[in-house]
Amino acid sequence: MGSYNELRNLRRSLKHYRMTIDAGITGTGIALWEEARWNLLSPPIYTECFKPRAAVDEHIRLMFIVNSLQAVVQSLGTPRRVYIERPDYFQSYKGQVSAASGSLVILCLTAGAIAGLFLDNLSWVTVNDWKGQLPKHIVQDRIKQKLGLRDLSYPTDHEWDAVGIGLYEKGFL
Repeated sequence: MGSYNELRNLRRSLKHYRMTIDAGITGTGIALWEEARWNLLSPPIYTECFKPRAAVDEHIRLMFIVNSLQAVVQSLGTPRRVYIERPDYFQSYKGQVSAASGSLVILCLTAGAIAGLFLDNLSWVTVNDWKGQLPKHIVQDRIKQKLGLRDLSYPTDHEWDAVGIGLYEKGFL
């Protein structure tokens, strides 16, 4: 959904903003929220997913995600507050497979590297707090319902989650 031109246009009109982040191994989704409208039920003003090529090494993927986030901050300035989904281990089959494969460790490294960019204004959001173990399609339906936008669509699950994290932190989800 996002582009460099959109960020450039936002820079002209946006004074202060908040950022919500869904860190992931295959991509990291962000949603930007206008500070002046933070307490209102409204969609984000910008979303994007930083999705590195799958065939590259883990450290290259991590550098791509961190550099992409730094580019947003360089374009818009430092967000007032950043909310990042904290990686968590679940006692489910999927959670055990993720931990055994090393994916959980890589996810923790990714979230930690992102958090390092925003230490002064960072809040962690746990999955259990904002969505629990609900399937993605149910979370997406709840977001559409809350915003009253039945035709709402974001290109990636990471962007959907970044929007959900924001709505949760705003007190609407």
